[in-house]
Amino acid sequence: MAPGHEEIVIFKISEYDMINDLQALTDNELYEIGYTQEQINELRAIDYDALLRSMQKTSESKLKDKGYSDAKIAAVKSYSGTEAEMRAAAATLIGTYSPVMFSYANGKTTFSCRLSWNWDTMPVWTFHDIVACSISENMYYNSESYHQVSYYYPDNYNQYYKTIKYSMKPDAPTGIMSNTFDMNLYNTPGGEKGVAKYGYAFFKWDKMGSVPEVAGFIKYGHAIFSITPSISLGADGISFSIEPGLTINEDYNNYYHEYR
Repeated sequence: MAPGHEEIVIFKISEYDMINDLQALTDNELYEIGYTQEQINELRAIDYDALLRSMQKTSESKLKDKGYSDAKIAAVKSYSGTEAEMRAAAATLIGTYSPVMFSYANGKTTFSCRLSWNWDTMPVWTFHDIVACSISENMYYNSESYHQVSYYYPDNYNQYYKTIKYSMKPDAPTGIMSNTFDMNLYNTPGGEKGVAKYGYAFFKWDKMGSVPEVAGFIKYGHAIFSITPSISLGADGISFSIEPGLTINEDYNNYYHEYR
């Protein structure tokens, strides 16, 4: 299949589900992915039900300032304790994948693709998130790869603040690259105000010679603690050595292309 510019939704998940998935892990499993006992205790103490009940006291105008739609405001205000209501009221992350180019010229194969993501409302946890891509055939990271993130004001998540263009970094000699970025800019030099709302990651790969097809994974990770995630590549694809609150299941993130 030759790449076009069709965007495919590869994940849509609420922040509540991210927390729920982490809380379902045993302490030993959390230790294995890098959590300390203090962080595990904090994770166990998160009560999303209590969080939503406290949000019910927030005025509709303040919820709108956090990016809440009328439907989400209604979900918060009518919340009665069900899991479906928690999911409907929580911030939701949506990601789409799009192939950009697959070409062979002057003895070199080039492949590029894009991950676009956006939060529909401001998430509760805003620390460090991560985007990553791995690819087969021992292809090499191209320095034209980047991740562009748009930030909005924390007291008005509908008002644009600024855009930052981050560089990708290779995480191995071949086959994997990532970017860890600030979800909020409060702790950056100068103490800027801004919370990430949407962005797109452009992944570009090269290899000398003819590569007729490639396969790979794309991932987004959302952290619920002030942990800076790191990344590794194993037989099952990308894994974060300190697991953020979300890792996208790779079984529906495969992409395969043949250039013509």
